[in-house]
Amino acid sequence: MVALGWTNATIGLLIDSKQASIQTGPFGTVLSASEYIDHGVPVVSVREIRQGRIEIFPETPTVSTLTFQKLPQFNLMPFDLVFARKGSVDRSALIPEDSQKLFLGSDGIRLRFTNPTLAQIVFRCVQSTQTRQFLTISSYGTTMAGVNEAIISSIPICIPKDSKEQERIAVALSDMDELISSLEKLIAKKKTIKQGAMEQLLTGKTRLPGFSGEWENVLVRDLGCIVGGGTPSTKKATWWSGRIPWISSSDLDENNITKVKLSRFITPEAVSSSATCICPVNTVLIVSRVGVGKVAIAPCDLCTSQDFSNLILYDSSPKYIAYALSQKMQSMASRVQGTSIKGLTSENIGAIEMTMPKKAEQEAMVAILSDMDNEIDTLETRLTKSRQIKQGMMQQLLTGRIRLIMQERES
Repeated sequence: MVALGWTNATIGLLIDSKQASIQTGPFGTVLSASEYIDHGVPVVSVREIRQGRIEIFPETPTVSTLTFQKLPQFNLMPFDLVFARKGSVDRSALIPEDSQKLFLGSDGIRLRFTNPTLAQIVFRCVQSTQTRQFLTISSYGTTMAGVNEAIISSIPICIPKDSKEQERIAVALSDMDELISSLEKLIAKKKTIKQGAMEQLLTGKTRLPGFSGEWENVLVRDLGCIVGGGTPSTKKATWWSGRIPWISSSDLDENNITKVKLSRFITPEAVSSSATCICPVNTVLIVSRVGVGKVAIAPCDLCTSQDFSNLILYDSSPKYIAYALSQKMQSMASRVQGTSIKGLTSENIGAIEMTMPKKAEQEAMVAILSDMDNEIDTLETRLTKSRQIKQGMMQQLLTGRIRLIMQERES
């Protein structure tokens, strides 16, 4: 049932009523390969259309200003709504008001509205789960999904008739977008600050007040015992119904050594019948194969897959070693990627050389870095909650279940 003052429509009806126009990106007969240059106006195709935003990559193709001027029908303007025409057909993005010059690629379809507010309302509608599913189901092609102007035009939308109500909805959702964007930028800034602090503290370039003296050069294998992991047979369903946590590399967070997801559990029989072993709490978990570079601290006794080389420490601060190793491993991961090497061996891990202060200074550094991690974690929790609130607002506001109606003041 449609809310009072709202109407069911399609994008095609908006086009027919001249409230919007549609344009498919240029094909080879219009835009030849010779028109692409090394540095120019970015061309927006499927890869650049992320979910809700445009992202320009270093390898994004560009065209000259001359081509941009010669083919104005493909120039993207603020508040244009762009759809991916092939592959990830559920993607769409709204060109921001302060956007740089952009050119519509052949794998894109553009909607342009006469009213920026209507553009924002329709953009919110097509971002919904229902519309994304509609585009996926309505797409054609077997090897690669595709959509065309007819499919885009058939997208159902429900919008308020009152332009003032449209504007209030757009403002409310834009405010949430700004909050989310500000949190994302703040988190990125905090992560950069933390990375800088790690670089200064963990290398001894900056010493904390009250600490002095030379650091000791040690090899990772001298810090503890390195043990591997394994995966019990998944054909034995009973083995996967125990109480011993078992993790893979996907259960670790790339940016926080204390975040380990525990969602799979095995039995003692599974442990004894496979290559995995129980690592005690505070073991430094090191991903050495798939996902190489991730490092974390075991929050409890647990088992890992064969993608790990785990360090059971003798005496050092577990968090300090994890922080220091995370930097070392990220550097090694960048060298492993793109080569025929599938990962790092326990010998590779054990041969890593580290320069370490006394344990008291290790723990002082850990306190600082842990505070930074906690602050970032708090912000990320706020970000997740804000995204959930925005999703709830969209479900309520874009269906008319909740109305944003202003009271007229009495004269």
